[in-house]
Amino acid sequence: TALLSVYAKKSMSDNNLHYMKMLYFVSLSSLMIMLPIWVLLDATRVTTFDYGALEDPIYEIFPYILTISFTNFTQNVAAFGFLSLVNPVSYSVANCMKRVF
Repeated sequence: TALLSVYAKKSMSDNNLHYMKMLYFVSLSSLMIMLPIWVLLDATRVTTFDYGALEDPIYEIFPYILTISFTNFTQNVAAFGFLSLVNPVSYSVANCMKRVF
């Protein structure tokens, strides 16, 4: 993550990118990379799965998926916003300290 934060900070400063635009490009590129893999490996299992055999209907699980997605997005916005304010080395040290405690 240290290398990623240094590269992201350099990209934001060299290309004059706002951190939200940088997050948009990173999210879009990850979607473009992962979507074909998901379609090849899991799409047929999802479409042919017998949801009637589940103990919890899908509508009971869906709010949890939305909550996880929202908190992940919020964490990414906070990380890119914090990275735009501080030195990449300081960000990496703070990230390491977060994992220690």
